[in-house]
Amino acid sequence: MLNNFDVLMPISRQAVLELINNYLHDVNAEKIFTVSYIEINGTSDESGGSVGDELTLKIVNVIKNAIRHTDTFIRISDSGFILVFSGCAKEVVSDIMVTIKKKIDFLNAESPYDNSIKYGILEVNDNTNIDAEKLIQEVINNKV
Repeated sequence: MLNNFDVLMPISRQAVLELINNYLHDVNAEKIFTVSYIEINGTSDESGGSVGDELTLKIVNVIKNAIRHTDTFIRISDSGFILVFSGCAKEVVSDIMVTIKKKIDFLNAESPYDNSIKYGILEVNDNTNIDAEKLIQEVINNKV
């Protein structure tokens, strides 16, 4: 699913909700999936348009290289991304996010801008009772 979306172009909130609803509907077959929200800091107007775009592209490439080709990676705002890891436990996703954060911290050493990230993680299984809207809000509100 990774290649189904242009991660440089945000998609509508309704499309994100439909995508998450599809995962929620299929959770009984999959048994588990984990959602992560990534917020990128330091790539907006203060770094200039093309510089900000370049930093975002570098960070997007770090994320793409750290996740599986079966994972879903979509942009939902200028600095916000949703990742869905099907069949993947929170602990595994947490390790992936730590790796991504370390690689982005390494980019900071090469850049005059603070292009750090914050992220939230939420595991969903067949016992989870949540709708798509609430799931997205929860993962966004629990960033570290």
